[in-house]
Amino acid sequence: MRAEVRSPKLDARNSVLFKNLGIVNSTLWGGSDGDGLPKLVLAWEWGPICVYHNGARASFETTRELRLDAYTGWWRGVTTGDLNVDGRMDIIAANWGLNSQYWASTQQPLVFAYGELFPPGVADLHETEYVGNALARTRQFKAIAASMPFLRECFPTHR
Repeated sequence: MRAEVRSPKLDARNSVLFKNLGIVNSTLWGGSDGDGLPKLVLAWEWGPICVYHNGARASFETTRELRLDAYTGWWRGVTTGDLNVDGRMDIIAANWGLNSQYWASTQQPLVFAYGELFPPGVADLHETEYVGNALARTRQFKAIAASMPFLRECFPTHR
């Protein structure tokens, strides 16, 4: 007798919540708020730590209500623990911070330029940084021209 293999059926109502997340680096089921249901906590790149609660019929996002939407970044990991000993689980998140070459603030955020430059169909990524109040590319002209040779025709020197 052969066992029947069934494909999982996606829950269309809940799938919408996760449609445009991007790169998720860490997930955690935990952090109950007293209702007996674990919460889904996601650490993802270029966004806030997201928290999803399980409802009776559907899940819903509570990132904004928890005031986590203001803290965006390159989130690398997430866990929970009762740090202030109040009986509720606190979210502990790891992010690229002062231990990297990148620095950002609300006034001067980290900006990357990207797009299909050369060759067509391949996305190039260019790092930028603020020099005073002006945005400038981080990489030197020689490195950029190596990936896009046509730049040398338009700009023969770095200057």
